[in-house]
Amino acid sequence: MIYLAVYCWSYLNLPVMKNWGKNTEIFVRINNPMTLRRFAIQNYFNLILTEIEMKRKRPQEVLIEFMSSNLSDEERYNVIKNDFLGRDDEVTRLLK
Repeated sequence: MIYLAVYCWSYLNLPVMKNWGKNTEIFVRINNPMTLRRFAIQNYFNLILTEIEMKRKRPQEVLIEFMSSNLSDEERYNVIKNDFLGRDDEVTRLLK
């Protein structure tokens, strides 16, 4: 299905974006010189890359706060449990 979408985009001479692998990078292939000029003139913003970066940053912040805080064993258990259950608000509350 993804390949069909990529094919449709390239058929319309739109940029083709790919994101495979562990790095938060996206390869953009532009076949149309006018599209390339438009991207060069405007500030390029990619929502997919921004979301990937945000999803990577939150767990890092939680882990740093978790390791550097002075919590009891029960509090640590509650942080781990709530993080596993996706209760981000509760995790933030427990770590502050």
